[in-house]
Amino acid sequence: VGSIVVEDAGLYEMDEKYSYGWPSSQMIGWAVLAGPLVGLGALCFRWLVKWFEKFKPPPREKVCFSSIEIDDRIWVYRREGDFEVRRPAQVLDKSKTTVTIEIEGDSYSEEIDENILEKTYHPEGPRSTRILVLMPAAFFFLALLSWKFPSLLGNGRAMAEVAINRDR
Repeated sequence: VGSIVVEDAGLYEMDEKYSYGWPSSQMIGWAVLAGPLVGLGALCFRWLVKWFEKFKPPPREKVCFSSIEIDDRIWVYRREGDFEVRRPAQVLDKSKTTVTIEIEGDSYSEEIDENILEKTYHPEGPRSTRILVLMPAAFFFLALLSWKFPSLLGNGRAMAEVAINRDR
């Protein structure tokens, strides 16, 4: 099926510049020099992306012990076998230092100390609504940048084709 639908000439039009024969020694030299630099650049880019991931809005708001009320529905993490699983729970009772919750799917309730709840169970509350503001703001920022740099909206194919076919 792929041979019927997909072109057999390749993704980029290369005018048969590099399709036949071995690369020149200049191209091999450039690849040897540029390879580690491009790899280092990719590593730095990954670090930058990882740093920006810290600013992603959380899917759910964090809940502290003082804000938990009876009959609240919260989500808690707990260890099940080798995995840490997030499960919904219902708050049944609350005292000054403990909270009693019933985790959905379990037929019993657990009384948990305030310190253990926040350190071990990492309770979360309702979904965060910050994404409703941050996502349109990010797309608006991208739209503003795309006026000056229209290639931001593409997948890179046009820029790659220009780089392949430009005169050397």
